[in-house]
Amino acid sequence: MDVVLMEQFLEEAEIQKPTKPYAWSKIESRVVAIAEEELGKIFTTGARQTLKTYIDRRAREHAASELYEPRPPPYFGWDKMKNIWNQMWYPAPKITFAMRHKAMCVS
Repeated sequence: MDVVLMEQFLEEAEIQKPTKPYAWSKIESRVVAIAEEELGKIFTTGARQTLKTYIDRRAREHAASELYEPRPPPYFGWDKMKNIWNQMWYPAPKITFAMRHKAMCVS
C-alpha cells in the first residue's frame, strides 16, 4: 500500500474516536495488522508515515479537547506552616514519633 492509497483510505475510513487519547496508537497498530493480514497488503515507508502523521494529529486534537492543566496546590506561607508544625508536635496519645516524622517530611 503506497501513500496515495493510504490517503484515500484515511479519507474514506470512519474511525471512531476512542475514549482515551493514548488509544489512538492501538488504532494505528490495528490498521496495519488488518491491511497486512486480511488484505495481504504491505505498507511502504511513506504509507506508514502518512498513517502515523494522521494518528498523531488526531491524538493531539483529542488530548487538547479532553485533557486539562491542573491548578497548582494552595500555597502555605511560613506563618501557616509554623502553625501546622506546632500542632504536629503537641502531645497526643496515639501519635508516634514515626508518624510525626512522616508528616513533617510531607509538609
